[in-house]
Amino acid sequence: MRAVTWLLAAVLACTPLAAHAQQRVSFPSVGAGLRGKPDPVVDGYLFGATDSARPAVVLLHGCGGLVDAAGKLSPREVDWAARLTALGYVVLAVDSFTTRHQGQECAPGAPRTVDVGFDRVHDAYAALRFLRTLSFVDPDRIGVIGWSQGGQTVLVTLNDADAFGFSGDQGFRAAVAFYPSGCNVSGWSQPASNRLDWTTPVPLLVLFGGSDTWLSAAACEQFVARAQQQGAPASIQVYPGAYHDFDWPNLPRRELPQYTPRGRTVAPIVATDLPAWAAAIEQVKDFLARTLQTQR
Repeated sequence: MRAVTWLLAAVLACTPLAAHAQQRVSFPSVGAGLRGKPDPVVDGYLFGATDSARPAVVLLHGCGGLVDAAGKLSPREVDWAARLTALGYVVLAVDSFTTRHQGQECAPGAPRTVDVGFDRVHDAYAALRFLRTLSFVDPDRIGVIGWSQGGQTVLVTLNDADAFGFSGDQGFRAAVAFYPSGCNVSGWSQPASNRLDWTTPVPLLVLFGGSDTWLSAAACEQFVARAQQQGAPASIQVYPGAYHDFDWPNLPRRELPQYTPRGRTVAPIVATDLPAWAAAIEQVKDFLARTLQTQR
């Protein structure tokens, strides 16, 4: 009980103190004009600039985007940026939507001008490349964290590292996916095969709410289990009773029928879950310490 109380206190005590230190940056996406169009210049928000080389983390937003109509950054990403910079990381939150004039992609009928498996993967690796140009970032210790659609981007990014020229020492060194979409074993399986056509040598931590009604924790458990069978250093933690967006600060429980996926009858539910959020903070902290803090 004392440990749980301490963790909850840690959640409540840490506010987005790093928000005032953010710096808006821009960098070209990667892809060399694939699909017959030039890659855009992507916006990002840099936190934790310092005078010494430190490990860094790229943040990939969900289907709602990073910046709202009023120009305010997502509280979830700002909160995590504050926590990570307090631990000594440089943080780059990537905005894949604003540059491409895309609003939210959460509603089933929303326009989708940004391709999760193409544009957003380009942006993730562009962010990695940009961070490596900064004198205060250790180029060999850069990780990536994504939420929901951004979590799916993490999965595709890791799987397609070779295709994008960012495998091995050139790629991310650690990855965290919060309640990712895209945990579809059949979608990632080779035709007429029981083999999962997804793998990565990069350590991956997946975090999911057990009561998530938007996406399926069970599907992600199956996905991770199949990846583990093929040697991928992946793990998953499911928090009983937690809904989607459990690590979003001060988010009251809400049903979102307008975002109900096609073919489903249960509306997505979002809500902060303090115990799950506190546990996730500690797991991410420990995971990144093991994978990024050790000098390579």
